[in-house]
Amino acid sequence: MVLMADKGRYMGGAFVTFKADKRQALWDRVAAKTGAPPPTGLAKEKAEWLKPGLVGLAPGLAEGFLGRLGAMPSRETPLETAERHVREGEERIARQRRLIDQLAQDGHPTDDALRVLQDFFQEIQAQQIQLLELLRII
Repeated sequence: MVLMADKGRYMGGAFVTFKADKRQALWDRVAAKTGAPPPTGLAKEKAEWLKPGLVGLAPGLAEGFLGRLGAMPSRETPLETAERHVREGEERIARQRRLIDQLAQDGHPTDDALRVLQDFFQEIQAQQIQLLELLRII
């Protein structure tokens, strides 16, 4: 999972996958940027924050994702964006729970799916913190 921040402010997260060679190349770039403090109000125990400057582009996600980060014009206010992130996170959790139930019913292991669900819970907690911070400002 990749958590992103801009100017010290949490912006969102994404699950990303790479083939082994691309993953190693990214990991080498990441290792050179470790050691930054966590964004305000978001101290994840297992997260390692990077210094600014690592930028990536995901084909197919660029328009929607970069628009949310402010690289492209957005029609949403920051509050609307935060509300949408929480809503989408809740939907993601509901889908994952249904998947876990189906896996269990079919006799398949659920350990990995439960770990992903835990990651979703951590992500939505960060999204809820962002929403509360915005509501406090208003």
